[in-house]
Amino acid sequence: MQPTPTAADFEGRLTELKEVKLKLPIRHHVSLHSLKLLRNQSISELVASALDQYFQKSAVPRATTGGPAAAPDVVLAGGAAPSGPEA
Repeated sequence: MQPTPTAADFEGRLTELKEVKLKLPIRHHVSLHSLKLLRNQSISELVASALDQYFQKSAVPRATTGGPAAAPDVVLAGGAAPSGPEA
């Protein structure tokens, strides 16, 4: 039986990129595409930046604390938090 991994075991991996698939309301996708064109950034860069800003301002525990973080609603630039089954 292997020991349970601790937060220290993952510390070096926290900057690795992880691909995720998610469903967004079309209005959020259109907003992200508009920002992509206006700012000349990829949608991935825009979402990562928005999440970084959100987590810096929120009281959500950092991943290094070892405990699971709450699943907060995410608000992207100028948009409302996702809601409903499509969020």
